[in-house]
Amino acid sequence: MKDYKLYKCTICGDPYLGDTAPVNCPYCGAKQSRFVDGRDYVSPFAAEHNFTDEEKANFQAALDIEVGNASFYQAAARASGEEYYQWIFKALMKVEKEHAGIFAKHLGIAKPE
Repeated sequence: MKDYKLYKCTICGDPYLGDTAPVNCPYCGAKQSRFVDGRDYVSPFAAEHNFTDEEKANFQAALDIEVGNASFYQAAARASGEEYYQWIFKALMKVEKEHAGIFAKHLGIAKPE
């Protein structure tokens, strides 16, 4: 059995398991040179950002919007009678959840479900 290593993208923080870092980040497309060993990864948010109260309030407002949008698309997928549109709404819901995760990360809170 192969030993896999954890790599982290220094651009988006996406984790990757493999024997070598990927050629491009599967999430953001960053080049292989932007990957580091997971043990050496330091979150740029923890290291560089001291957000103001106003910025945190804006992040919270944006998070609330993204969570609401994800809920809307989830409901639209359930209500749709055609499988094709269900797929579209589920894809849009996934994007909104990813956006919510980014704002949650900025706020230092758990990603909402």
